[in-house]
Amino acid sequence: MPQSLKAIKGRIKSIQNTRKVTNAMQMISVAKLNRVDKVLFALRPYALALENLLDNLVALQPEGGHPFLAKRSPAKVRALCVITSDNSLCGHYNTTVLRVAENFFSRYGQENVRVV
Repeated sequence: MPQSLKAIKGRIKSIQNTRKVTNAMQMISVAKLNRVDKVLFALRPYALALENLLDNLVALQPEGGHPFLAKRSPAKVRALCVITSDNSLCGHYNTTVLRVAENFFSRYGQENVRVV
């Protein structure tokens, strides 16, 4: 059954409004991403200096020095902390996190993984 002209115009208006809201949300998320990107870029020198400091400390340790630097046998049981979001529009993030968790399970076996 063909739709009336009024119903078609209403659908077009609804789609245009949805497009406006979606574009506004996209602009907000881009602004937030740019802000986070600036913070990460500002932290890069600190991270590099910290990495350099740790490399120097490890190089100065005698053989068999600190227990945190000792080589160990592989862990028998691993812990996996899965953090998802309950905010709107996070479906892709949640899907990706759960896919990575499933890959972790398949790599190490379900009996060898404890989920937190």
